[in-house]
Amino acid sequence: MEKKRKEKVFIIGDYNKRNPKNRAIITVSLLLILFLLCAYHQTNYECGAPPHDPASPVRAYHREYPSVKNMVSDYSKYIGETASISGEVVGVPSTTFQLLERYDDKNAIFTVLPDSNVDVDIGDKVEVLGSLGPDYQISAEKIIVLKRWKYEFTFIRSLIALILLVFIFLRNWKFDFKLKLFRKKFYQK
Repeated sequence: MEKKRKEKVFIIGDYNKRNPKNRAIITVSLLLILFLLCAYHQTNYECGAPPHDPASPVRAYHREYPSVKNMVSDYSKYIGETASISGEVVGVPSTTFQLLERYDDKNAIFTVLPDSNVDVDIGDKVEVLGSLGPDYQISAEKIIVLKRWKYEFTFIRSLIALILLVFIFLRNWKFDFKLKLFRKKFYQK
């Protein structure tokens, strides 16, 4: 006599019922790790004075250049310093362009003085490394431009990948509305 094979059905809802303590411990551990990483980032990257300010008791240990928040609060202190600024192009008059840098709830507009002709348009994302001058000017030493269409294409590409992923998932799984869970589809040959 042949034994009938029992079909194994993996039910996502069953996993929660089998190991609720382990799942809770893992969730709490991951949330604690996430909180600690956020606190570390806030302490070492976002807070404090830039590394070249020896008078400050609070230090941002990993920041090579001053933050926009620090620059805007006391701009005259940073004139002549090297800074890294990134933002969106909001104006392109003649040989310069204006870069909007957002931080917290405030905006700062820097006038970038490139050392050569740079092809930028309004809406492009730009990162500039250079020396700060008076009146929120920065003399660019290095410029990286991400065209607006390339930036938007990233989101379109992600949307297409998400649709494809949902299609593949729903091709192999179905939702049971009575039990409110996903079941694997079995195909007859």
